[in-house]
Amino acid sequence: MSFLAERSDRFWANLVDQLVLGLPWLAALVVVLLFAQSDRPDRGMGLALFLALGGTLAVAGYQLHLVAQSGQSLGKRMRGIRVVRSDGSPASLGRILLLRNVVPAVINAACGLFSLIDALFIFQNDRRCLHDQIADTQVVKVSGHGP
Repeated sequence: MSFLAERSDRFWANLVDQLVLGLPWLAALVVVLLFAQSDRPDRGMGLALFLALGGTLAVAGYQLHLVAQSGQSLGKRMRGIRVVRSDGSPASLGRILLLRNVVPAVINAACGLFSLIDALFIFQNDRRCLHDQIADTQVVKVSGHGP
């Protein structure tokens, strides 16, 4: 029997994932600021762009690898939770990527309130956000992490 992930675990996992994705941009900002003090501030722009874009692609690629392998992003792995189908079977990368991420992003682009409504759905008894319902997924604790 699988136990549903705690709302707090889902929050912290998402926060970690967002922070990790932002790290390359932070590194790029540091490079720009360092080179701004030099006599050739334009030299840092290429490196900053490489760090921002290349780093973001590398982080996203690694996250996709982890999700495809185990249904866990870095944040979910740290919190001991994973995405599965609502029947407990493994969720495919396509389902996670397209139905849990792309479809909600498209809906949010059309209706900016979607993200708020999506997040509020977690307060139901089944702890499933709207994107979980769209993708027929749930987030559960990994065996050995909790009751």
